Amino acid sequence: MIGLFAGLAVYQITYFQSNSARIKCPKSAQKESLLNMLKLYPSLLGQELAESAFLALVLSATVSNLGMMETAVYSLLESIGSVVMLPIYAYASASQTLSLQQYFAGERKAAFDTVKKGIAISVCFAGVLLRFLCILPKPLMRLILEDAAVIHSAVKLLLIFSLVILIKAPYHVLMSFLQGVGKERFVLIWVSLGSLLLSIAVIAAGTYFKLWGIYTAILSESLLLCIIYCKTAKRTTKEGDTR
Repeated sequence: MIGLFAGLAVYQITYFQSNSARIKCPKSAQKESLLNMLKLYPSLLGQELAESAFLALVLSATVSNLGMMETAVYSLLESIGSVVMLPIYAYASASQTLSLQQYFAGERKAAFDTVKKGIAISVCFAGVLLRFLCILPKPLMRLILEDAAVIHSAVKLLLIFSLVILIKAPYHVLMSFLQGVGKERFVLIWVSLGSLLLSIAVIAAGTYFKLWGIYTAILSESLLLCIIYCKTAKRTTKEGDTR
């Protein structure tokens, strides 16, 4: 962690030294930018707390209560999911950058088209990785874990796990777009509500259906939010080009 911080600091110092003449701006503009960032911070922080803290804690606690085997299976699938999600995060970021440039240039229809392309590409990349996983599940899982019983149990959950990963593609792309066009409070409300309902569903489903129930609850919540985000993004860009 210290090495990462030091490396980033070196890059930032070098950047500001070489670009100091070009990045100077009036104090009024600096103050306005700072105020805008402070306005965004509570909503973005709330989203992170709801999803990455509260929901993650409920999931971990629920899975831990299921037993050692279920905990090991869940950890294995989460490790695989963190790798498969990398192209989804990458294309969500790229799609957000391109679509927001078009959106604020008045090309709103083109912006939504870019969002759809970002979703399609990220789904394709994730789908290819998941296809390899489904074809060679045990050899690939052995790269992470050697326990045959855990791997056997994880293979049984590959279908529902793959569906959860695939629905995360449009979920993240659409959420990133809405956050960029000023809908961060809207996203915060739905993320908070979704996390609360999902936490209840995870506890109930985990008790009766174990990991299959937990992944089904996650899939349902992600699908619902994805539909809501898609309709909102369409409504936001329905006026078309304003050039």
